[in-house]
Amino acid sequence: MEVIGEIDNAPVVIAGFGEKSDWVLNLRKNPQLEVIWASRNYTSYVEWLNQKDASTILNDYKKRNPNLVKLYESLFQMSWEDFSKLPACILPETK
Repeated sequence: MEVIGEIDNAPVVIAGFGEKSDWVLNLRKNPQLEVIWASRNYTSYVEWLNQKDASTILNDYKKRNPNLVKLYESLFQMSWEDFSKLPACILPETK
């Protein structure tokens, strides 16, 4: 799991190991979770992103972190464009 951006002060995360990642499987079954991120602690209901929205956030991430992108491409043996096909979600605070 990697935080790749923020939307409305909520973290956006991606599953580098895809749909079979334990956290993805768990959130698909039970989308409510407790988030501890930065200096915040709150309850969230996961919102899964479509591929277009994930691509937009990943492109911004690449601009901000070009060296990390090269590392991830090497580690995962895939192009950065293919990362948008992986599960990505936003973890907004539940009001």
